[in-house]
This record gives sequence, C-alpha cells and structure tokens, in this order.
Amino acid sequence: MNKSFLSIVNKGGPSGKTLLVRARQAGDIQQVFPDAEVQIGAESDYRYRARIDREQLANAIADAIRNMIIVISNRQSQIRIAMMLRIR
Repeated sequence: MNKSFLSIVNKGGPSGKTLLVRARQAGDIQQVFPDAEVQIGAESDYRYRARIDREQLANAIADAIRNMIIVISNRQSQIRIAMMLRIR
C-alpha cells in the first residue's frame, strides 16, 4: 500500500473471522487500521502484529486498489490495470 508494507497470513483467531496482519515498521498497521490493537513481538521478522477482521481487511485492500487506479494519469495504463483486475 502507499503508506505501509504489510504481510497478511491466515493465522487469525480460532473463529476464522480474522487474519493476522504483520508489519516490520512501527505505525504501518495503524496507517491502514487506526483502531487496531497492535502487539509488539521481541524476536521476530515482523515485530508488529494485529488480528484484523477479514471483511475490514478486504475492504481496505479493495480501496487501495481503487485509489491506485485513480492516481494513474495515463488512460491506456488505467484501462490495462482495470482489465487485469476485472474492474468495470
């Protein structure tokens, strides 16, 4: 995403309604999910972690993709990206 680098893994809660979002830099998760309860781990590659609701995560990713397409100024590139993403 524009303001953060996140890793998403299927290690959410036991209900399956969440996914684990991880980040290497402080604040990256909060850039996308300001209300997230971020936990800090001492000895791991991705030190910052939060369990995020699947729907909330899907909406954030979809919004990032929509905004990425809007930012592109070259109309031909915009059409190619929209076709790759199957957005009409």
